[in-house]
Amino acid sequence: ECRNLQELNMSECLTVSDMMIQSITEGCLCLLYLNLSCTPVTNHSLKAIFRNCLNLQYLSLAHCRRFTDEGFLYLTTGKGGRNVIHLNLSGCTQMTVNGFRYISAGCPSLREVVINDVPTLSDSCILALLTRCYCLSSVSLLGCPHLSDIALKAMAEAAVLKTFSIEGETILHPATFHFPSHGRKLCTGPGLRLCVL
Repeated sequence: ECRNLQELNMSECLTVSDMMIQSITEGCLCLLYLNLSCTPVTNHSLKAIFRNCLNLQYLSLAHCRRFTDEGFLYLTTGKGGRNVIHLNLSGCTQMTVNGFRYISAGCPSLREVVINDVPTLSDSCILALLTRCYCLSSVSLLGCPHLSDIALKAMAEAAVLKTFSIEGETILHPATFHFPSHGRKLCTGPGLRLCVL
């Protein structure tokens, strides 16, 4: 009935089912914002989202652990991810390199990515994400302790990156980032804000 619905927040609704998501995405074709964080959605929901939500700009799947990399394979066959500019995958420890490769291929407009609290996140995942995501301006990698200089430097050198957040015992050498106070440029993007917690 809500054909013009643009924003839907179902965060922490534990009764959400794939059938519900399919019905919603088939009926609400104008969705721009969809928050499914902390829900039991699976690959079937991702398939429906990426097939039907052609205008979607914001998607949060934070702490959803029942989908797999294969759910993002639908990004490469549908058009639902083409306009996504914000993606939150915090706590999605099941994600591997393949999933990030699919995201990179299917979300060319991605500007903001939040991948906090994913201790399994590796350099390979970040490098796979950067393969085709040329518009990234904000990246948050809080609680991802196994990233090394390889991924962090590649992220910092992203052409339009404005904010970059990392935290904790991340393996980071001083030479990775060249701070302006030392007379050297931080990265190729103007005005980068580096937040190290």
